[in-house]
Amino acid sequence: MEQVQQILDRMGIVTRESVATENIPGGFSAIYPILRALEDLGKIRRGYFIDGLGGAQFAAPGADERLRNLTSQENVGSTKSIAISAVDPANPFGVIIPWPSVAGHKAIKPQRTSGALVLIQGGLAIGYLNRGYESLTTFRHTTSDLPAMPKVLAAAIAKLTGSHGPILLASIDGHPAQDSDLAPDFLTAGFQSSSSGLRHGGI
Repeated sequence: MEQVQQILDRMGIVTRESVATENIPGGFSAIYPILRALEDLGKIRRGYFIDGLGGAQFAAPGADERLRNLTSQENVGSTKSIAISAVDPANPFGVIIPWPSVAGHKAIKPQRTSGALVLIQGGLAIGYLNRGYESLTTFRHTTSDLPAMPKVLAAAIAKLTGSHGPILLASIDGHPAQDSDLAPDFLTAGFQSSSSGLRHGGI
């Protein structure tokens, strides 16, 4: 019971897919009876909260409302962004939420790989940096649905030099970074163009 409560507190919404990342003996089937018991007691809700996942979804009180707020227009327009490890349990993409469509067919497909980073703004994944941070994959809403995203994306990657060291971005969406239509936004964010790519942080 305690482990299930910890999962609910951390994830908010528990699904078969999210439990698969927890390495729980017996998997989702092992904790399902506990989730049902909590539902019967009125402590959690069962519903269909996340599209594309199985019907057995359980939400802690208020978690579904917080999820809706993340995708509100106010949050989407926010300039706040975070970079999170692709394998962090707090990263829902690639497990609970499918990866968004990538912006180019030559782009590196995002994976939950150690060392890779996911850039998130307003609850949306806006970019994926591979291990080593030399290749960036952007998602379709980055350059089409939300025109301001390229600048936010460039600024978020520039901030990484403070904690991860200098960056040499060699490719964006499978093409040379310096030739990308996003290059001007990276130059504005403090990157420098070179024959090897876009540099930041004194490389």
